[in-house]
Amino acid sequence: MMENLGNSGTDGRRAEGLKSSCCRSVRMAIFLIVLVLSGCTTTATKLPAETSKRIPEQIEEGKISNLPLDALLHQGYSYLDSGDFSLASLHFSTALSRNPDSTTALLGLGKTLSRLGKYPEALQALNAIPAGATEHLIALLEKGRLLRWQRDIEGAREVIESVIDIEPKNLEALTELAIIYDWQGKEIEAENLFRDVASLSPGQAFAQGNLGFNLLLQQKYDLAIQSFSRALSLAPTDKKLHNNLALAYALSGQEQKALQHFITAVGEAEAFNNLGYAYMSQGHQDKAREAFNKALQLKPRFYTRAKTNLNQLQISAQ
Repeated sequence: MMENLGNSGTDGRRAEGLKSSCCRSVRMAIFLIVLVLSGCTTTATKLPAETSKRIPEQIEEGKISNLPLDALLHQGYSYLDSGDFSLASLHFSTALSRNPDSTTALLGLGKTLSRLGKYPEALQALNAIPAGATEHLIALLEKGRLLRWQRDIEGAREVIESVIDIEPKNLEALTELAIIYDWQGKEIEAENLFRDVASLSPGQAFAQGNLGFNLLLQQKYDLAIQSFSRALSLAPTDKKLHNNLALAYALSGQEQKALQHFITAVGEAEAFNNLGYAYMSQGHQDKAREAFNKALQLKPRFYTRAKTNLNQLQISAQ
């Protein structure tokens, strides 16, 4: 098991169609360790800020139903952004009970339900947003992601391509289509799109980070290091980027640089565990064992992942 900072966008990208068990192991290590910046930030719906001042008191009193529509929407998106999906759903549903045609509420509810795993209900909300609405393109992007999460790859591609037909330089759509290509094993096509996004957004770390992930999948480690390094120059404190750069260094055999960035991302014991897993994926069992033992020495009572990985090594050696 790898020490991971959380799921930030890999969504279990496909690892099928590889030519050897070694390649499969390396790609699995990438999926388990790497943390991808999940595209550019979705365009947020701007809502009146002045309503937020009176929201907490009314919620504490259980008077959500008494909130004005703009306050319901404002607070709904606040809860959505903070990950409190139950309260977000409650606010958006209440808003829709007031105005069933509110496209802002429909979009918020669709996003919320998709994150709760209620995909049919989320699609119903997103599909209710008409083509002429301001939120239509954002709804299509959300629908494309939702279909991808459901493994309807062709359906997702069709929806995302419809966005690109309308806005050929939409960075979110281009990024999402590139992710879809990665799912389909079309890494070269994905790389070209990721490079397009990076060219269109030279000051954005996410673009270089996603390109780096694609290059890791292709085992182009030197190029991946360059992309992640450029991303870190734009976002030097981003632990996800440190983690991903560390993996690129580890898989290219640059142990000290890998450890430096793993430690920044996840801590010292976890860093040696991650390094060991990278070595294990490449068949370097002695180096992997040494790294796992070092992780156990650094955190003997509390760090169980390294022990699990050592057990895996012993089983594979039998």
